[in-house]
Amino acid sequence: LIMSSWGKEDPIEDEGSDNEADIYKTANDHLIFLIDGRSHMFHTNQRNETFIITAMRVALSVMKSKIISSDKDSVGIIIFGVENKNSSSGDMGTDRVLNFLPLGVPSADRILNLKNLIDDPSQLQKVIKSQPSTDRVCPLKEALWLCNQSFNVKGGVAVKNTDYKRVWIFTNDDCPNAGDLVEQQSIVQVAKDGAETGLEISLWHMDLYPGVPFKVSAFYSQLLTLNEESTTEEAEYEHRVMGAGSAGGFDEMLDLAKRKEHRKRRLGTMRMYISSGLSKSPSSDDPNGNRKDSQIAVAMYKTILPAARPNHVWLQASTSEPAKVSSNYIDTTTGQVLSTETECANPAISTYIDVAGARVPFSKEDMKACRMLEVETEPLTRASESRSEDAEGDESEAQLKVLFFTPASSLNIEMNITSPIMICPDDSAVKGSSSLFTSIAHHMVSRGLIGVGAFCRSRSSMPRLVAMMTHIEENPDSGDSTYDITGMNLVTIPYSNEVRSLVSMNSGAVTCDPVSQEEEDVAVSLVKAMQFEDNFDYRDLQNPAIQHIYSVIQAVALNQETPEWNPATDDMLQPDSEGLDSHRGLLDKLKALSGAHWDGEFKAARSKRAPSGSSGGAPKKSKGSLPVDANGDIDVAVLRTMASEEMLLGETVVNLKKICVSLGIPQSGAKAVLVNRIMGALL
Repeated sequence: LIMSSWGKEDPIEDEGSDNEADIYKTANDHLIFLIDGRSHMFHTNQRNETFIITAMRVALSVMKSKIISSDKDSVGIIIFGVENKNSSSGDMGTDRVLNFLPLGVPSADRILNLKNLIDDPSQLQKVIKSQPSTDRVCPLKEALWLCNQSFNVKGGVAVKNTDYKRVWIFTNDDCPNAGDLVEQQSIVQVAKDGAETGLEISLWHMDLYPGVPFKVSAFYSQLLTLNEESTTEEAEYEHRVMGAGSAGGFDEMLDLAKRKEHRKRRLGTMRMYISSGLSKSPSSDDPNGNRKDSQIAVAMYKTILPAARPNHVWLQASTSEPAKVSSNYIDTTTGQVLSTETECANPAISTYIDVAGARVPFSKEDMKACRMLEVETEPLTRASESRSEDAEGDESEAQLKVLFFTPASSLNIEMNITSPIMICPDDSAVKGSSSLFTSIAHHMVSRGLIGVGAFCRSRSSMPRLVAMMTHIEENPDSGDSTYDITGMNLVTIPYSNEVRSLVSMNSGAVTCDPVSQEEEDVAVSLVKAMQFEDNFDYRDLQNPAIQHIYSVIQAVALNQETPEWNPATDDMLQPDSEGLDSHRGLLDKLKALSGAHWDGEFKAARSKRAPSGSSGGAPKKSKGSLPVDANGDIDVAVLRTMASEEMLLGETVVNLKKICVSLGIPQSGAKAVLVNRIMGALL
């Protein structure tokens, strides 16, 4: 009974959220565009656009997306290879490095000022005065140092330890400071210092000359392998290398930027507990033979999150400032405002859970204690303790406890109804995590097993059972059929009421004529002819409804007259008329064989609905069907024989309250509370 109130409509933990987008949007993103400003970046590519303008336009596009996606993400632009020490704001700068746009939250003024400079290349070249061509020293070391300082400057953007700190380097020089190994090693050391604080460096390269490709291995591979597992192969850091080629202009670079923005990112770190079972012989410290749970640290990644429209925010009409919402509890008999303090000796407010019509006292602390997993572990080492204290806010009390292992065949594909969470070991939080994690994963693969564990993803989420499946990737470099285990996927095991029952199409309600062999052959030919291209990627498809509403919000934020997103040209879900015309012969043949009149039926299906209140048409039916007696009242005796939790959840709140009246039980509470109360009364 208590489990049914652990969902979104929890009457006790109502300030919590079980929404994936809310839970995993806990870390802010801070991004610095580190752009090469030397003279060769002002050369034009094959699209007659300078390389530095291409980089600036990518930065402008990202800033436009940030202004509506989050009010806490920040963007900055630093130019290296300029004539002398200067700063657009006067607060920070270093030799031959320009703090062009200090790290800050994107605003309409910052975006418009950057756009004006991009539209006037001559003015931009005056602002960014490249260092003399005779000066061969590339100040990349000073630029990376300035990036590290920008994330830690006092009085600037508040950057937490759990936030994402990223630097995107834009250049067309594949080997800065060529021949000066000492200077190159200094650059690598500065980048390494930043990587130890969580800084992620990505390379956006462009080919300076046609036919001469940019060589990442010439120098930048040393920067991009700082936080990888001791390997220098490009396959290990390819997700942080973006190249547009010599002919690549803004469109190609922007497409790469969108892909980079949607790459999986680290959501946080949590503890993973593995029970050691019973020891063979009891010891003096452990007379019952119970061993403490082993714990390791794992990083969480969410690969897919549903796109949703933004929620509205209440504003004060006179100032357009966000309105502060507060709630007070008032005694209905005296009108006195009650204190919400519950830890005092005589609290004015208490909470309860309705069980079979009875109010059982149940505090928020009790609910939190029930949600957290019971684990018993050995103390951490001193190094792990210090790291754990620093990452306390990162973990958000997420926990995973391995319960048992079972054959992989016991997991059905129908159980995977939500996108999984990927976990990987994190040695920086708990030493030795990779060794134990990898050992368990290899044993699971060799024996054909999956793990089953209890998972709490936040302090306000209910614990769920998850299937732990090893994430296997083939190793293309080896000749034999070897594989790499890169992590595990946590698949949420659904409850029975979360899986809908399928209705068979062969129940007799639907009748159809048998299909001839010729019709089948034509249909198969048509499907084969309309296959996707080899380079098709589902991530390239965008929801037009989501794109439209965000483009309107962006236009309002930037004071634009019309949105940049045009449904006529940017809607990727529109039918491909040219592609359909190329297969018109097969379409006409299939229509002739089936005798279908698709055009007429299509128009009828798209006809407008009659407005509410107009005459004609069947009246709207109420949701559900409750048994009633001769007087029109709910027949409780019949309801008791047919009632189930699934049936009651299908009813409206109005009907549920009618049932409560018939049963003589309270009508207050959310839907889950009403269902719980009705089931208790009927049983």
